[in-house]
Parts: sequence; structure tokens; C-alpha cells
Amino acid sequence: MKKLFTITLSLFFAAALSAQITVEASDYTYEYNSTVSFIRAETPTDASLPELGEDMLWDYTSVSFPSSEIYVADTETDYSGDEFPEANGQVGSTAVLNLFDGVFRESILYSRYDENGFSVVGSTYLPLSIPLESLTGVPTDSIVYGATSNYYPEEPSTVVKFPLNFGDVQQDHVRYETDNLLLTATPFGLNNAPVQIVGKYEEYGAVQGWGKLRVIDPVSAEPVEFPVLLNRIEGVLTDSFFLAGSPAPEELLTPFGQSQGNQVFLNEFKFYAKGFSSFAMIISERYVGNYDVRLNADIIGYVSSLYAPAADLLDMTTAPNPSSGDFTLTFDKTNAADWSFSLINMQGAAVHRQTLDGETNAQNYRIAVPTFVKGAHVYIVRDDSGKVVGSGKINLQ
Repeated sequence: MKKLFTITLSLFFAAALSAQITVEASDYTYEYNSTVSFIRAETPTDASLPELGEDMLWDYTSVSFPSSEIYVADTETDYSGDEFPEANGQVGSTAVLNLFDGVFRESILYSRYDENGFSVVGSTYLPLSIPLESLTGVPTDSIVYGATSNYYPEEPSTVVKFPLNFGDVQQDHVRYETDNLLLTATPFGLNNAPVQIVGKYEEYGAVQGWGKLRVIDPVSAEPVEFPVLLNRIEGVLTDSFFLAGSPAPEELLTPFGQSQGNQVFLNEFKFYAKGFSSFAMIISERYVGNYDVRLNADIIGYVSSLYAPAADLLDMTTAPNPSSGDFTLTFDKTNAADWSFSLINMQGAAVHRQTLDGETNAQNYRIAVPTFVKGAHVYIVRDDSGKVVGSGKINLQ
């Protein structure tokens, strides 16, 4: 059996009535070992960089976030190793090599997440060997990256400090990371010559705006508007290159498209709102006009996404209903991947999330909501791709 449950838009626009907000740790629903989905903008250049200031309306209804662009982001898993004692989470990542555009190197980022906030406090990069025949004409020439670890608990990156308020400085520091390489380049007379790249990271992040964010829900195609804080991050990476302990000559760097003091800039804007599993929306610019624009798929919950066709929704039941906050969700699961459950209050904010694991076919999940406001709530279930596959209503007493 399938079903369709609809909610009037006025309930979700009620969230836009408040003005300046504070995002507490309890409002930020991210968890390690969980699922977070984002939607890529169909045409990122349609999103202009947001203005800073107070009582703003950032209107991005002209930017299309099609449901076909939903993807599940990599999220941290628990970590308790000795190498990074400040960290309690880790996640695999990739980084673009500073000597080779378009070539990626695998890495692991180590983070700290607790009631005080989230930050990346360390990283490890895996070894990598790259042939240089295309540059030097010699088949045996190569550049070899060794395994590298960097630990920077005093100068973390990707910082979110709770509570999040307008005017708060999130990060303001300079840190250094070092990469050690072995270079074999016959035309330069180099055979396993030690090369060192020292990266200087200057990062500043502060909450420099508050107001409302307006976007189009990708499922219902209806506009939704809600209160947000805007955190801007400005970054500069400056690379210095050394050969056998001395500054590398320009004639060696030029074939790689590099020079001493080469810089990469970051201009990033993150919108934060209550009840999201991560930032609500991000617009970042690493090169002039080169935008990365993503919307948190939790936005679907604000207009409930229950405008989805009835044929696309699974039949789901809850018991008991009304409930004291501890109830059972029952439905037929269509694959063995991890799905997600979100509980949304009548102001459009997610008040509880949890992962739904298990096999296929009939499943019974115990849902235990630690804190809630009494009254009617909407729940939404998404599959492993982030698509809404079920929804319903429960009354909490």
C-alpha cells in the first residue's frame, strides 16, 4: 500500500516569523556514523555571492536544485586512536595535488565533535607515485609523495562553535602543513631528490550575517523561507617549495605550473539554521567565478516533501500514536542500506533524527525522542540516496 500526506505551506512559513536566531548544539542535528544528503545546484553560476549584514533576505529561488542531484555525503565515523588524541571522528577524503591539477590524493580527516562544536584537528595523506614522462620524456622519472600526518588542534579548520550567534568569530589563525616528496627528473639531474612543500594556511571565519534564506523546495517546487545565520570563511594557502633544504629554483617549478609563494584563495559562505544535520546551504568560490553550491536535503522537510506522488511513498505506521516519545515505526524496507528518519515539528525544524539500518522487507524500528514539544509532528524517511520514500504524522504527549 502507498499513501500521500500533505501539509499546508503556511505551517512551514511560520518558521520565517522569527528574526535573529541562535543555533545551539541541540539545534544542530549532525551525528557521527549518520547519513547527510545534499543537493547540487544545476547551474552553480546562478548563485551570486551573498551580501553580509543584518536582517537580510537572501533569495536564491532562481537557483535550481533538482532532486536528481541529491547525493549522500561522506560523514565521520567514530575514532579513538592515539595519533590524534583530540579527535573523536574520522572521514575519508580526497585532495587536489598542488603540483598537478586534476590529480587527487587520498586522505583522512580527523575531527572533534561535542557540545562545544565541530572542527577538523588533523589529517593524514596516503603515499602516491606519479610518473613524469609526459613532462620530462623519461619513462623512469617520477615524483613520489610519502605518507604525511598533520596535527593542529590549536589551529583547527572547518570550525563551528556553539552557540552560533551573529558577530561570533569562529576561527582566526595561521597554521603550516609540510609535504615531503622524492623527485626523479633526469633533465634536471635529479634522482630521488628530497623536495619539501610547506603550505601556510591563513583562515578567518565569522558569523557576518543574519536574516532569512529563501529557496525552492526541489520536490514540491514551492518556495520556502526560514531564519538563518551566515558564516563567512576567508582563506589563503601560500605554498613554498624547497629542494634539498634550499628554495627550489623557478626553472624547476615552472614545468609544474608553480612558483614560489603560489597562492590559492577560498571565499566560502555557509548558512546555518535550526534543525539541520549540517549547514543549510553553502556557496564557495575557490577561483573567481568557480562556484560550488549545495543545499542540504533536509530542506525537503520544511515543505515536508510530502507533495511527492503517492506512488513514490511507502506505507508506514507508528504505534502507539499518540506517543510519549517512544514508539515503533513499521514498514517494508526495499533494500539493506542505511536509511534515515527525521521528526519535524510544526515550525518546520527537525527535532530528532536516527539511522534506520536492517535488511529488506518488514522492519520494526524503535524511535525514542529524547526531548520534544508536545503536539503534532511530521516524520520523513529517506532512503540511502536521500530520496523521500515515506512520511506520516505522530502526536507527541
